[in-house]
Amino acid sequence: MKRMMFLICMFLMMGTTYSMAGDGYVVGVQQLPATAQEVMTKCFADKTILTILKERNEYEVIFNNGEKIEFNKKGEWTEVSCHTTQVPDILIPNPIKMRIMADFSNTRIVKIDRSRNGKKYEVKLSNGLEVEFDKKFNVIKADD
Repeated sequence: MKRMMFLICMFLMMGTTYSMAGDGYVVGVQQLPATAQEVMTKCFADKTILTILKERNEYEVIFNNGEKIEFNKKGEWTEVSCHTTQVPDILIPNPIKMRIMADFSNTRIVKIDRSRNGKKYEVKLSNGLEVEFDKKFNVIKADD
């Protein structure tokens, strides 16, 4: 009886996850593109994956602490959201890292977005400030 209840609960949870994904579906780590798997190994090996959703040709990896990383079909990250911890240094372009360290030394980058064409980056700092960079890593906008 306990086993049957467990299976029913698992089925319902999978259905909930599937419906949350819209027209996407749940996949395993091995279904991620090789580049994304490499990022996961280098940057998030210590994190526990809650679920991986594939929608069209994009992947969203959600960790049990609420953090997430999104990848495009090539396996390149498009968004990293760490909320309470810092985005792994290896994922932050060096000019952005240097600029943030120089101008906002008492903060850390908790979220970074890269536009689809790679011409724009937006970072969110631990103090709530959002800074937007162009493709040459010049600051084009800063607000809170």
